[in-house]
Amino acid sequence: MRQTLDHLSAIKPILASQSQRRKELFTNLNIAFEVHSANIDEDSLLDDDPVKTVIRIAREKAYSVSEIYEHSRFIVAADTVVSIDNVILGKPKNAEDAFRMLATISGATHEVYTGVAIQYGKWAADFYECTKVEFDEIPKADIFEYIESGEVFDRAGAYGIQDAFGLAFIRAIHGDFFNVMGFPMNAFLRFLKENQSQILGNAGSE
Repeated sequence: MRQTLDHLSAIKPILASQSQRRKELFTNLNIAFEVHSANIDEDSLLDDDPVKTVIRIAREKAYSVSEIYEHSRFIVAADTVVSIDNVILGKPKNAEDAFRMLATISGATHEVYTGVAIQYGKWAADFYECTKVEFDEIPKADIFEYIESGEVFDRAGAYGIQDAFGLAFIRAIHGDFFNVMGFPMNAFLRFLKENQSQILGNAGSE
């Protein structure tokens, strides 16, 4: 795996994201990388199907940033949504929206989908990961307190698995923990290893 990461570090990938959690996860890989957030209209790309939604948005993010670099760099983009009872919960637009989302996932099991898209020259690939999360019942007072903290607004489903709220009310996780943070690192590293020859081939053609 270290050899795979060294190859990735050598081409200095660009993370097309403004998510602090994704930046932290990439930093933990101990590789050289850059950050360039994508400026796209995500609302126009929404679909009733969470898999189609996250893949579509991730692809658009990757392509839009790749264009800025004239398709010469290795771009990694991702998008995450929460889905419960076939209803997609993205990032809350306001306090009322955050309350609705948190009340919906209270005492229930929901799915977290993250789509990942890679753009490197003419080569493009994508995949997704799904993790199930079980929540305890959340008292309304705790929901209001969490919303007042301001930590809900840049997170799909209005919560963070790694903060005190997640620690207090998440009963069980079935799947990749880091996927719920916003990036399925295990699946990404497997993808890199399986596609190493394609990645190196593109690097050699620059």
